[in-house]
Amino acid sequence: DFELHKYPGLLDFCQQLYDERYRSPYLIACMIDTYEEMLEQNCGEQREVLEKAVSLCRSLAEEYDTIRSEYWNFLSRILSSKYGSENAVQTSS
Repeated sequence: DFELHKYPGLLDFCQQLYDERYRSPYLIACMIDTYEEMLEQNCGEQREVLEKAVSLCRSLAEEYDTIRSEYWNFLSRILSSKYGSENAVQTSS
């Protein structure tokens, strides 16, 4: 466990790169890992964090890392079942 969510500015920096249209699978995976840790530690608004993580998993599966789409879909299902209802996440996106 690296506890990525405890590094000040890391997620903000990743989000800034993402907002500037960087779409590296490694960048997005780092963001997902950070969101997953936040969910595990009950940091931030859980529903919002879950929605972001699931959305990023979906973008990797469908566009940026299609070779591992099964993994990203699996991770999305696991996060949704563990931290919220998948239907609630899908309808709010």
